[in-house]
Amino acid sequence: MAQSSLDRLQRVRDVRVRWLSYELRPERPLTPDEEKAMRAYRMKVDQNWPHVQAMAASYGLAFGARNRNTRSRLALEGAKFAEAHGRADEYAHAIGRDISDPDTLTELARQAGLDGDAFRQALATRAYKAQVDRELALAFTYKLSGVPAFIIGGKYLVVGAQPLENLMDVVDNVSKGGE
Repeated sequence: MAQSSLDRLQRVRDVRVRWLSYELRPERPLTPDEEKAMRAYRMKVDQNWPHVQAMAASYGLAFGARNRNTRSRLALEGAKFAEAHGRADEYAHAIGRDISDPDTLTELARQAGLDGDAFRQALATRAYKAQVDRELALAFTYKLSGVPAFIIGGKYLVVGAQPLENLMDVVDNVSKGGE
């Protein structure tokens, strides 16, 4: 949904988009209190999922069943490989399956026009781990707790899927030097 507004924003305003990593489900084990909070959160998300699907449909997107077990770390590192090879957009738009599986990611990388063997090697050696770590640290400094989140002009944080008009207002304000 945010992607739709962002794509439209790029067509109507002179903006540069730089994708940064945000780990949806960190790989460390949860504490008992975190596990309890996660169960409560999952129940809330499950109850709200039909609303999310309806909102996605209003943007022309189809959201299927939720996959609760996906880890995003390897997909983030794969995205940095794609970025380094000029195929970040193609790779990002290809994501839609189990993004924690190296075989799936390699297939998606090939579909995005990347060298699958080089991609798999980059994942295996964790070639982009340090870059992803730096971006995750940046997300922490902004106190991000979910996506999408837009950092505009290096100082304005806009959280959540936003209509095009909201994003245009912030970009216009930043362009004018406004607070």
